[in-house]
Amino acid sequence: MTQEILELFAAGESDEKFLAGLTDLASRYGDEVYREALWQLMGKTFDIKTARHTWDAAINRRRQLSPDLGLRPALLHYLHYETGAIRDPRVLEGSLLQDLRQASVSDGLTGLFNQTHFKLCLERLLTEAQGGGRGSRFAVVLLDLDRFKEYNDCCGHLAGDRALALVAETIRFNIRQGDLAARYGGEEFALVLHRIDAIQTWIVADRIRRAIAALDFAHQDRLSTGNLTISCGFALSRETDSVTTLVERADQELYRAKKTRNAVCPDHTSNRRASRRSLQSVIEFAGPGADDYQPAISYDISTSGLALGCDRPLRPGATVQLRFRRPFWPDERQVEATVRHVREENDNGMVRIGLEFLHPLASPDGDSWSALLPS
Repeated sequence: MTQEILELFAAGESDEKFLAGLTDLASRYGDEVYREALWQLMGKTFDIKTARHTWDAAINRRRQLSPDLGLRPALLHYLHYETGAIRDPRVLEGSLLQDLRQASVSDGLTGLFNQTHFKLCLERLLTEAQGGGRGSRFAVVLLDLDRFKEYNDCCGHLAGDRALALVAETIRFNIRQGDLAARYGGEEFALVLHRIDAIQTWIVADRIRRAIAALDFAHQDRLSTGNLTISCGFALSRETDSVTTLVERADQELYRAKKTRNAVCPDHTSNRRASRRSLQSVIEFAGPGADDYQPAISYDISTSGLALGCDRPLRPGATVQLRFRRPFWPDERQVEATVRHVREENDNGMVRIGLEFLHPLASPDGDSWSALLPS
């Protein structure tokens, strides 16, 4: 919507054509169009109802004053002389004003919005939600790079800055136009995803998690885990939320995700929990680029992945080959999987690894699943 309004400005058409174009946008997006137009033209923010009233009153006043009066002078006359909403107007070239606005709301390193703008956006959305505004359902996602301090220490701060910029670019690529991405601070990022439910939010967050794990950051092999990953926590908005309570709920989920790292919480692969089978059996695996298979112990298995224990860590994001063999399994087959998280079991020297199958197995009642269950 915002981009379409800006394109109307850039077209340089007459005020009448601009007004007709804005009316057309309002028929598709609702009265939020008038609030955005007043912000872009006058730098003033109103709630949706007030914005529509202000816009209509200013346009009517323009007709009364003079049919030749330009749109911008008419809006300024109404907001300054008749409502006092603008007390001390100044004239700036549009491009300069846009540069100043951009600098005030964006992060210089990544080009994403900053925390201040992110929270202002949340405040506006929550106000609309409490008033029953259209499209009021949204989600907040907090994302935090895992072991970023270690990466900075062993690779240098310039490499760290380049990594943050690459993460920001990856996040931008994996969200929709109209959603908001911000650098929340340090190595932490934040998203606002509009008109979305919990499952859809998890899918977006997990897509970003996978994309980050697959990136080739400079010198990341120096890390103890072999690569940088990201953890995500999210919360859906409620009518009773404030900015603080909504962000706190997302932060609590992020804290849970950071316990295992390279994870998304709440975990909406939860459908698999009902079908997960707890079992211990011998399974063989080969790490990236390796031809030799080594034995490991499976802990549990589902249609989407399994947990295994072995005596050597694998880096999150790595692709491994799993081999199920007789007599430990009733059928012999190979499966590709991605390392999702790694946890060292300090008491016995074992490493517990969570793996996600590249291609989900059949349902628990299907032959493919049954063949992977011990007799």
